[in-house]
Amino acid sequence: MGEAASPASIFLARLEVSEARALAPRADAIEAALGRADAEGRAAWPDLRLDPGAFAAHVADRVRARSDVEGAIAALHAADLFLACACALGDAAALRELERTQLSRVPALIHRVNPSPAFADEVVQVLRDALLVASRDGASRIGEYSGRGSIAGLWTLSSIT
Repeated sequence: MGEAASPASIFLARLEVSEARALAPRADAIEAALGRADAEGRAAWPDLRLDPGAFAAHVADRVRARSDVEGAIAALHAADLFLACACALGDAAALRELERTQLSRVPALIHRVNPSPAFADEVVQVLRDALLVASRDGASRIGEYSGRGSIAGLWTLSSIT
């Protein structure tokens, strides 16, 4: 059995060959930045069991082609991205956390529009589908979340219309 690949090597493998070669000398700094992002995600969501390599690949897909990769990683909403990555991978605990921390807030927010519990349930279901069901191209909206803003921006009513 071989040694597990480091998050930085997984990150670099997700990039174009020329980009990976250019960043290879900064692998230690990238590893440290990924470690900080991963630690932030694990601190926020201690019950999620997201593989560090899967998270590193997910981060790579969000910061590729950025001139300052380490800075781009540091600027991410890492805890939100960690949750989104786990949700996109179908992790049951992550989906429960998304429901608890995000979707559970919707009924109170739309109460002024229509106080009916049935209406609130319908809106939550529409949001759930919009976030978690893959589109024709195979990606879910939660899986496309960039980490550049709060995860709550994914489900604002204006963002799904």
